[in-house]
Amino acid sequence: MRVTKLIEAPIIDADGKWYVFCQVLRGCSYVYGAIVCETMKEALSIKEGQILDLEKTKFSIRSYE
Repeated sequence: MRVTKLIEAPIIDADGKWYVFCQVLRGCSYVYGAIVCETMKEALSIKEGQILDLEKTKFSIRSYE
């Protein structure tokens, strides 16, 4: 999974999880969603063009239907 575009700065929820909203390339499809991180340092380290391991990365797909 490749991060193609960062949408906004990382935000934290009430449970202490950090979310990085972005567009990623999964296979042949562009998907909008949020990468879920445990720490602020991890969230801030995500950059455009970075390749992330699907097995180790939590990704929440956002859809507008």
